[in-house]
Amino acid sequence: MSRLIAALRPIRRNSNKPVLGDSYELHYQAGMNPTRVFVRIINDDTLVFTWDDFTYVGGNPREFQAAIDSVLESSRQ
Repeated sequence: MSRLIAALRPIRRNSNKPVLGDSYELHYQAGMNPTRVFVRIINDDTLVFTWDDFTYVGGNPREFQAAIDSVLESSRQ
């Protein structure tokens, strides 16, 4: 999970539009505060993600996809 969260950086800007369309849904809990994070890969250099009620643009899509692939591979074993 830490690898997935790390791939959401750096944030370039925020947006008032929620993530729409196909996206990954992450369930994250820090302490007593659970949250859902919706992440959509827009292109080779941009992620859009909604964390709580805020939407951000930025991140590293290649790292995020590599982390997703790693999770999927380990779940098949």
